[in-house]
Amino acid sequence: MSERHVVRCFSREPLQYEWLRAGTLGAPATGSAADCAAALGGAPAVVVLDGSAVRLTGARVPGRAARVVAQAVPYAIEDELADDVEQLHFAIGAADAGGVRPVAVVARDLLHGIVEPLVAAGVACEAAVAAMLALPDCAPRWTVAFERGCVLVREGPAAGYAVEAPTAARILARRIADASPPGIVFFAARGEDVPAEVRAACGGIATETQSAEAGGLALFALHLPDRAVLDLLPDALRRREQQPRSRRLYTAAALIAGLALVLHLALTGYEVASLKQRLGSLKAAETATFHRAFPAVQRLVEGALRTQAEQELARLRDQHKPAASFLDLLAASGNALGAQRAQGVNLRGFTFSDGYLTLRLDTPDVAVLEQYRQALGAAVSAEVVSAESGEHGVTGTLRLRATGS
Repeated sequence: MSERHVVRCFSREPLQYEWLRAGTLGAPATGSAADCAAALGGAPAVVVLDGSAVRLTGARVPGRAARVVAQAVPYAIEDELADDVEQLHFAIGAADAGGVRPVAVVARDLLHGIVEPLVAAGVACEAAVAAMLALPDCAPRWTVAFERGCVLVREGPAAGYAVEAPTAARILARRIADASPPGIVFFAARGEDVPAEVRAACGGIATETQSAEAGGLALFALHLPDRAVLDLLPDALRRREQQPRSRRLYTAAALIAGLALVLHLALTGYEVASLKQRLGSLKAAETATFHRAFPAVQRLVEGALRTQAEQELARLRDQHKPAASFLDLLAASGNALGAQRAQGVNLRGFTFSDGYLTLRLDTPDVAVLEQYRQALGAAVSAEVVSAESGEHGVTGTLRLRATGS
């Protein structure tokens, strides 16, 4: 089998890639998709996607059938996503002991914009993974690496995130306080050191620093696993192993088996058609029953009506729960917002689900965002979910819940 390579897009305009053979060190080669295809010569490639472009989360959905799970998961985590689920591509892992499935989400246009030129040029792509899941898995310890202005964190086999370097220490400290990992392994390129504020964020957690010898793609190439975790590569773009000529030749036995199969299908065709007709009638009856039970629901998920019905029943039950928690959180956030408005805090939007009020705020910097969080008071537990630096300041996401709830 040919040596595998790690490939990454480092420029979208113009479209440029870098690649390096797995298990090797050194500077990667760079060029266009055609240059990459010529250099690899048909060798399999794993595409590493920027961590900031991929969201890792988890979803708990009923059912085990792969098709039903694939249809239900996007709608189960829809409230966490900024884009419409139809514009996103999902990779779903196996459920853990608690029934939670790890999920990776990426914008479909971005994914295809990176991978399709490689496939069209002749690169044999076999997987596409988020950068944080391409880091070494040091479980139960966390893995942290510094890469192109951001910090990559892997918290387990299928969990992690990427944050901009200026906000990394604050977010890492909060995650450590929530999860209490037994230790952290830092990977720093030779000649570089872990930033002091990041080390300080670890508190009393045991840390270890390993030299990455070379930063960037070399770290991923040196530790490339045999099997990708939460593979985001669409099946339509996956490499197809070319079979040897001997396997493509039909033998007499294969021809006889094929003829026998055709004959069997012809004899059972009437029965299959009858079953399909009956199945269609049952589906129509199922749909009609669903509409009678939930007349307000207009969009149905084919093959997942049972899951959708359970979600609707849960929603109806939630409507009868007292709204005091929501009103209390809304009042607390409004009071804090009024107190902090002079500091340049503006509310962009909010959502409420399962007892949590999620706020989207614009602030001049991270310090002001932290001041707002503290201004909420002891009656509210607030967590900074994300903080993204932009041209006009920081856009942050806070998740609030009533203390003790």
